Amino acid sequence: MKNKLALEGTRVLDLTHVLSGPYCTMLLADMGAEVIKIEKHGEYDRKAIPLIKGESYFYMVLNRNKKSITLNLKHEKGVEILKQLTAKSDVVVENFRPGVMEKLGIGYDILKKVNPKIIFASISGYGQNSRYSNRAAYDLTAQALSGVMAMTGDPNGPPMRCGFDVGDIIPAIYTAFSIVTAICARMNTGVGQMIDVSMIDSLILCQPDQFTTTKVTGKAPERAECGGHIVAFPYDAFQTRDDWIAIGCWGDPMFARLADLIKMPELVEDPKFITEEGRCANRSELRKFIEKWVSNLTAAEAISLLLDNGIGGAEVYNYKQVLESAQVKDRDLVKRMVHPVAGEVDVPGIAPKFSETPGDVRKPSPLLGEHNKEIYTGLLQYSKEQVKKFEKEGVI
Repeated sequence: MKNKLALEGTRVLDLTHVLSGPYCTMLLADMGAEVIKIEKHGEYDRKAIPLIKGESYFYMVLNRNKKSITLNLKHEKGVEILKQLTAKSDVVVENFRPGVMEKLGIGYDILKKVNPKIIFASISGYGQNSRYSNRAAYDLTAQALSGVMAMTGDPNGPPMRCGFDVGDIIPAIYTAFSIVTAICARMNTGVGQMIDVSMIDSLILCQPDQFTTTKVTGKAPERAECGGHIVAFPYDAFQTRDDWIAIGCWGDPMFARLADLIKMPELVEDPKFITEEGRCANRSELRKFIEKWVSNLTAAEAISLLLDNGIGGAEVYNYKQVLESAQVKDRDLVKRMVHPVAGEVDVPGIAPKFSETPGDVRKPSPLLGEHNKEIYTGLLQYSKEQVKKFEKEGVI
């Protein structure tokens, strides 16, 4: 008998858009939650490039395993229907700017009266009670205000944005974790609660190295070559004869092995390099010794020697190489689904592997309003005539 999915039986109302919210609810859907995506006609997400046969690939990736209904939340009847859905659901997730849900008449204080067990998760740039709550927020601004940009890039160049949307993805994961935590808490208390996740908070608190270094020294850590680690060196990218590799060396014993490997054991006794702090402070000089060693080797040769000596080493892949890598294949990180319009498309797989209740990509992303009939005539038990009237009046 096949095991149930971990979140099977949990119903989530998804009022999210763009990236952080949809990514969060995707994680829940992958683990078995019934996620009902509430959409308006012409939503940006469905137009995001690239397109496959007119369908957004971006939308397909983020909304697999979900259901879609259309609902106009600016219509009085639409608000009433949202409340009816809330009464039959476990979780509401939204990522509007603070205050928008209240203006629509569906804020947490209202919905918890409809369903005291509801878990209401809100993702926003600054959080619900920041002086900056009403500012627009994006991945870029979250990286800027959290210190991530200041730590990224060449030390002699400008601050740089991290190469992927950490400002959206990290809070999405925090929110999914928080929702599951709140579900566990509700088992004990019988009541729901509101979850307030800030993009900027999430990034600030994902930097324990920067936090501890700043608190101890009273100074902000400076950018290092190629984004080198602030408390370890070498922890950086180096160019071999044919390609770039990453070398990660952490702690005195590993550094001693590296010094032997590059035929410079005397570095271990050099006052400039004898401690981790010294190696970081004198990283430019130490880097030259390592660069000289790797410059005579191919990437494959260097990585083999590093790994054989218990030192961290890896190829520096571009994303095409990543998707073709053994890791992706071995860990089943690309899944194929069949979309009713786009046909066969590949989407990212499931990161955590559960032994008993593994998540899976079971269904393609829904067409707009694909599940209107199922939800309105089934779950909410409206008649076909009422649904047609809602369509005519612009409610759905």
